[in-house]
Amino acid sequence: MNSREDTGASATGTKAMGEGQACCSSQGHEHGQEHAVAGSCCGGGGAKSGGCCGGGGGAASEQVLVFSRRQIRELDRLAVEEFAMPSILLMENAARGVAGVILEGLQGIENPAVLVVCGPGNNGGDGLAVARHLANRGIRTAIVLGAAEGTYGGDALINLRIARKMDVPIFEAGMAPGVAMAAATALLGEPVVVVDALLGTGLDRPATGAMAELIGQMNGMRAGGCTLVAVDVPSGLDCDTGEPGRDASGSGPVVEADLTVALAGVKAGFMTSTAQRHVGELVVVDIGAPRELMSRLGRPLGAPEQGGCGQGRCGS
Repeated sequence: MNSREDTGASATGTKAMGEGQACCSSQGHEHGQEHAVAGSCCGGGGAKSGGCCGGGGGAASEQVLVFSRRQIRELDRLAVEEFAMPSILLMENAARGVAGVILEGLQGIENPAVLVVCGPGNNGGDGLAVARHLANRGIRTAIVLGAAEGTYGGDALINLRIARKMDVPIFEAGMAPGVAMAAATALLGEPVVVVDALLGTGLDRPATGAMAELIGQMNGMRAGGCTLVAVDVPSGLDCDTGEPGRDASGSGPVVEADLTVALAGVKAGFMTSTAQRHVGELVVVDIGAPRELMSRLGRPLGAPEQGGCGQGRCGS
């Protein structure tokens, strides 16, 4: 089965979507640019002040769930094996949710441009699908690939091929990520939004090489005024520990997102103070996984963590 987990490692348009101002409520929350967000706040041990969970068109009463790396892997696997859901359907649902949040944030901005940085795994596949949804809505969009095109496979490759057929501009980072980012920016002009779809929940070691350089490039663009939106997990962050990916040589760079659009649920590591500096504002979007499976594997936000998966019924 093609798991979706990766193992790689304002009105003026400035920070248009990352400035969480105040409130969460059953009707959503308010920003300089509003997002389509409904649901529970991540207050307390959750996201930083102003951050919200819930969204993607979900009902305000829906419960926000928390998942570990293992649990989200099981969610993907069992959605395919037990419920006969094609993995690409999960990716498509995720991408539509992320694109919807971005489009809400772009309202009122004239002729915005979006740059989407996509790794070779399924987080990158999500980004590729997000890019084509944005392009379909008339948003000037370009893609930077974080690896050689030949390394893309599965659902990510399908979405890459679709994006090429749609003539979405694609730049391959290869051995010169800075050159690819500069070329994409030269085509688009300064993007309003940069989308981080480089690395996913599978990262448990430092980002290195081209991946590390692209993280630095995205953070630099954010410092220059672009809004940085992470898909599911800020690249370089261990989703279980909430710390930068680490090995014996030390820790690696992490994306400093204005907004993280988490897929299916909050990741366990987001509860740490370290993670909150990287996650920014937090929105959760639905990926269409069966409600019964979600409840089996996840735990309600604010509930004490238990051993195993969710309520202890991971499945086999």
